[in-house]
Amino acid sequence: MENKLDEIERYVRHVSDRNDIVYINQLSELQRLLIKEERYEEADKIGKIIKDEEIKLGLRE
Repeated sequence: MENKLDEIERYVRHVSDRNDIVYINQLSELQRLLIKEERYEEADKIGKIIKDEEIKLGLRE
């Protein structure tokens, strides 16, 4: 039973990590579109959100 719980826990972590990556990727794409449209202030706000998310996930210091 403990082995099954470990497998489920690993799977849940894996799915959660993938969701985090997709979220950051979507934010990055939005930032690129805003820059393309020369909406730099909004792009900067998205950049700050990305940085905060990366820090929270331990991807950046």
